[in-house]
Amino acid sequence: MKIESVDLFYLRMPEVLDIGDGSQDGLVFRIRSGNHEGWGEAVASPLTSIASWIAPMSHSGCHPVIDSVLGETLDSPEDIARIARKVRAISFYGIIQSDLTFSGVEIALWDLLGQAKELPVYQLLGYKKSEPKLPYAS
Repeated sequence: MKIESVDLFYLRMPEVLDIGDGSQDGLVFRIRSGNHEGWGEAVASPLTSIASWIAPMSHSGCHPVIDSVLGETLDSPEDIARIARKVRAISFYGIIQSDLTFSGVEIALWDLLGQAKELPVYQLLGYKKSEPKLPYAS
């Protein structure tokens, strides 16, 4: 399947203050292909991630992350790894924080692939069963 669209959703508290761990705003990605969609949240500062997603090419080595994702083929876990390599190759040694932006994209790609294949992500990752997860707060 081809990645047809990627939507970004910037979420924030009414007022972002200089307190806490920074989880007062966030960036969520929705990736669509055909009748399927996947969702993921980026781990980075949302506005920085939006900039690395859409900013035009700069320094001949900094390309917007969208150029490495939109229109790509997604049929297997290997495709997610290939897209990740492509993102890293255009990021000019991390100057545009593309790995942090890609964190949300990657989660959405796994979600999308699982939906399309009708398989849970743990099976796509090669595990036979899902292990219990210990929740934590930071």
